Amino acid sequence: MILSLPLEIQGEIFGHARRDNSDDQALLLPVEVTLSHVCSGWRNIAINLPILWTAFKFDARPFSSSPSNKLRKYLVRSKTLLMVYLLRSKTQLLELYFNIYYCRNWDGDCDELFYQLLEIAAAHAGRWRRFSLFMTGESLAFTEPLEQINAPNLEYFAMCLDSNLQGTEDPGDINPSVLIEGAPKLSVIRINTTSHFYALPPLSKVTTLTIQDSPELFDHQYFRTFRYMLMIPTLTNLSIEDCRLQDLQLLDDPEVLRRIVMPSLKTLRITHNYDVPGILSLLDAPLLETLVLHDLYLDALNIGQDVHKITPFQNLHTIALLDFRYGPDAVPEDGVDLPLVDMILNKLACCATHIIISSRYDPYFLCSGTNLLDFDKHNWPQLKHVNYILT
Repeated sequence: MILSLPLEIQGEIFGHARRDNSDDQALLLPVEVTLSHVCSGWRNIAINLPILWTAFKFDARPFSSSPSNKLRKYLVRSKTLLMVYLLRSKTQLLELYFNIYYCRNWDGDCDELFYQLLEIAAAHAGRWRRFSLFMTGESLAFTEPLEQINAPNLEYFAMCLDSNLQGTEDPGDINPSVLIEGAPKLSVIRINTTSHFYALPPLSKVTTLTIQDSPELFDHQYFRTFRYMLMIPTLTNLSIEDCRLQDLQLLDDPEVLRRIVMPSLKTLRITHNYDVPGILSLLDAPLLETLVLHDLYLDALNIGQDVHKITPFQNLHTIALLDFRYGPDAVPEDGVDLPLVDMILNKLACCATHIIISSRYDPYFLCSGTNLLDFDKHNWPQLKHVNYILT
């Protein structure tokens, strides 16, 4: 029946099939490859439908325990396949994804083949719309093809390098070390701490920034560079996960640390973190609407600052305290009073209209360990909704 449909309609069906399955890791082959091998009619449509060939994915994770010869075969096949995608996609913008995390038997020959794969991709940087690279290994060679290139259509860029590539000193700035020739449309970026040392993309127009590290990371963000990132004028959405930061209490007197001005920030999410919450009392974010603190120690909010001088987030609508703990030693027995942390939270979020609280670690702590919602002690003048999530 589908064969009787006009070719344009069949092409639309194929395009939707690719989009619906682009993130399905269960597929043995990409949907575009499958469609092009059903019959001669479908093959003709698929091969001549450029939009079907715009998303190329190289993912070595299924081969993480495979012998090196199998990895090399996959690399050779992928190199050929990438050139096919580039040819069939014609002038369409590209979505390219490369992941070589945790391949035990990756060797020098694999390095060379993967480098060639990235060189082919870099030659078409003018057509990139999305580019992602996730890698392990202590070689920086793979970033070289990405350094002196111009990506005029790039909107999304992800670069997460091996945490073993630890930085030794603060870069002191946020000048790009990849995409140096420019990426004027780049607005969504995902990096890890290692990337800020070795492979930082242009940040001048970023609106959405994710800094996401693995829990095993032993390196840390230097506060000065981290501060520069946060103060990008266009930054609207910021997510920080498992990112270690220099101890703010060791840097200087909290009373003389300069404010971190974030004029466009609307959404801030901090998760799995001990160091970063201390920056909250330093933020000048007049447009902040949503603050999510997930799975972290809230006592890190206290960096020795004068609580009475904390400036509230005036535009805050929602604060979510999800699966939180007050501190590694703050495990309540018969109820623990933690007035300082509660006071800091209230000072920061007193303008909120909606509070969401959950704790999978100790649900009773919500009632016995905190006086955050004791309206005799803390003022919440605009609060309308409180959600408790008990699991």
